[in-house]
Amino acid sequence: MRRATLLPQPTARLRFDWWENIDQTLARTLWSNDKVTKFIGGPFNEAQIVARLSEQCKNRSEHGVQYWPIFRNECNSFVGCCGLRPRTDNPRTFNMGFHLVQEHWGQRLATEAGTSVIAHAFEPLGADAIFMGHRPG
Repeated sequence: MRRATLLPQPTARLRFDWWENIDQTLARTLWSNDKVTKFIGGPFNEAQIVARLSEQCKNRSEHGVQYWPIFRNECNSFVGCCGLRPRTDNPRTFNMGFHLVQEHWGQRLATEAGTSVIAHAFEPLGADAIFMGHRPG
């Protein structure tokens, strides 16, 4: 599998970035929110958020992926993150997910970001498969 240093392609309403390039308080806004993190073990405290950010940076360094922060094109508003995490059972497969700030729920932004991330996983990353699940409320 090729390691990409590129971001997923922007969409009609969204653009992607690397966590290393943005204000880290945005991660705190996202992952300390009890509604956003309800099904992923949150809300997270400061130490847990720092650990999550560290994991994202490690995934970028080692695999060229992360749960990329996403922003609205027209106003640069922080939407959340969407991306890939390498699976341990096969280096050519990824888990995909997204976490959106509550004010952006219900606008089909997860679908829009996810479509770009899926395309990115298969080309340029050359993934064999992508896995995704959810934890219903």
